[in-house]
This record gives sequence, structure tokens and C-alpha cells, in this order.
Amino acid sequence: MSISDREIQHIAELAKLSFEPGQLDVFARQLTQIIDYMQQLNQLDTSRVAPTYHPGHHKAGLREDIAEAGLSIEQALANAPEGGERGFIVPKII
Repeated sequence: MSISDREIQHIAELAKLSFEPGQLDVFARQLTQIIDYMQQLNQLDTSRVAPTYHPGHHKAGLREDIAEAGLSIEQALANAPEGGERGFIVPKII
């Protein structure tokens, strides 16, 4: 497949690419090779291949949501630089 210079310029503009004078020909040739390869892939029979969303078959690492005891106020404030009776003391922002 051949791509016109106008199409190459348009693609470059959409991708916010700028080229030196000699680079545009190299880009056009490389893009043509990529499109030709994709056309070869389109000719493959994939009718018996199940669609996938991800190439790996990873099962999500989910676990049952079980409520557990949290930290006491004293434990939570133990390493705080500054703490009050019931919480952290932080600098005023506004």
C-alpha cells in the first residue's frame, strides 16, 4: 500500500510530529511497511480463535472482604509527629 505525501503530512500533524526534510521519506517508508504487515495479518483465518482482552490469563487476586479489628487510637498516633486526644494534628492549609 502506498501512502501519499499529503497523508503522511496529515498523520504527522495529528501526532504532533515534526521532521527534517529527509526524515519524512523514512517515516513514509516505515509507516508503509507497518501497514503492509497489518494487511498480511488481516488475511489470517482467526475464526477459530477465541477473542481475548488480554494476552495473559491472570485470575484477579480477589479475596473475601472480612472485617478485622483496626488500630486503637493510641497505636495509630504512636508514630505521629503531633497528635491530639483523638486524632492527628496537621498544619492548617487554608
